[in-house]
Amino acid sequence: MKKKITVSDIDSLSRLLIAKDLVKEHILPQWDTSFIEGIKEGVAVAVWDFDTKTEHQLRFKQWSSNGSYVFNGMWNRDFVSRRQLKVGDEIGLFWDQSNSRCNFSVLNRASSN
Repeated sequence: MKKKITVSDIDSLSRLLIAKDLVKEHILPQWDTSFIEGIKEGVAVAVWDFDTKTEHQLRFKQWSSNGSYVFNGMWNRDFVSRRQLKVGDEIGLFWDQSNSRCNFSVLNRASSN
């Protein structure tokens, strides 16, 4: 999945919003039923930063209000601050089934004009 970072992804709410259609297409088909059932309350997910070769723990949950999905927890500290993410940066995420974790990478940096 590719995503451009928005203001709400880097503000004080400390969460990365992922569109529900992307999650339904790219993540949920690879998860077992018991894991999917925990999403409404939130499930712990390991996130591998492919660029820095570091692993971080986030929570993944579905918002009941609109059905969208979020990674939250230490998103701001472990990704926004540490990786110096800015609005317009493009990131990539994919579920690595063999390691049971989500892989993260910064694909393109926004121009600093």
